[in-house]
Amino acid sequence: MPVDGESEKLRTRQTDTRSSPEFHASPSEIQAAVNELPEPALLRLRAYARFRMRIPAAAAGGRDSDDLLSEALTLTLAGQRRWNKQAVDLVGHLCGVMRSVSSHWAEEQTLLELDEHAPAASGEIAALEARQELERIDSWFSDDPEVQAVIAAYGRGATGPEIKAELGLNQTAFETIVKRLRRGALRLRTKDES
Repeated sequence: MPVDGESEKLRTRQTDTRSSPEFHASPSEIQAAVNELPEPALLRLRAYARFRMRIPAAAAGGRDSDDLLSEALTLTLAGQRRWNKQAVDLVGHLCGVMRSVSSHWAEEQTLLELDEHAPAASGEIAALEARQELERIDSWFSDDPEVQAVIAAYGRGATGPEIKAELGLNQTAFETIVKRLRRGALRLRTKDES
């Protein structure tokens, strides 16, 4: 059985491997690795970017697979996405960044489209379509009372901070519920399109 000091060292060593600067590639290492990527690796990255952009909402706003790959490279080179060179190769890291970015783009677009369907939309037809869309989304989440409460609050025109206060949610809990809402709405829309 380890002595207190030894268990503390073990815990520190286990938690430090992901956040320790020694495991993260420096900007010059990243640039060198990008410059040295072989053609098959570049083809794999481009294919993965095309695959991720098949999500209709991710491609909104005229974005394409080249934009996604460029964004992953830019975020990595700028240090906003750190590459743990001990845990994954550069291709794996960039694929993870593309997955994250494309999901974020899709969620943003879904939320924008939900906002477009809010009851405040002008005209009776738009308001009717918005109510029908909200009803479809609400029925999709019939077994999730947290999401239904957020939908109802959005339907009344409440803002994020107002919803958090009303439902007694912290930021993390609110974001988790909104992610479920966005992903479910995206699945519902994708289901309708196929």
